[in-house]
Amino acid sequence: MTEAEKLFTETFFRTLRIQGFIRALRRIGELGVEAGERTVRKDAERAIDFILGAYAIIKDMDAFVDANGPERMKRDVAELTLSQARVSIDAAALVFAHSALDAAALDYCQVTALLSPQDWEPHVEKKRFTLEEVRAKTVDQLREELLQKFFEGECPVDRRK
Repeated sequence: MTEAEKLFTETFFRTLRIQGFIRALRRIGELGVEAGERTVRKDAERAIDFILGAYAIIKDMDAFVDANGPERMKRDVAELTLSQARVSIDAAALVFAHSALDAAALDYCQVTALLSPQDWEPHVEKKRFTLEEVRAKTVDQLREELLQKFFEGECPVDRRK
């Protein structure tokens, strides 16, 4: 198996594993939200009862109670908390997926560079070498080193090409 084939296979299976992690994160997160819903609703109820009892924030409390205001507040606070939990799980999954996609894209670009290094020359062709390096190595060896540094982020290049 060539280096390109090894990298392709490793990248492919790593990406599949990460997709599994993301699915697990989302599933466990949703189960946690569902399991915690009753507690969240009770916490919201206690908090609203405390706030309404301890502070005079409603001018006409009788009208507010008659309009079912306290119950709506409790429901809305609980729904907001549950919604924020779901959004947080989605955000974590998105960040994880983005990192995985970014790594896979870079690795797949490196696969193409292993298969056809001359196609990547425009990205590193302006790099300078010492005379000692030129004497000691072939053009192919120098290009291979540059591309390796390029994919490791060590080789500054003009990315406007």
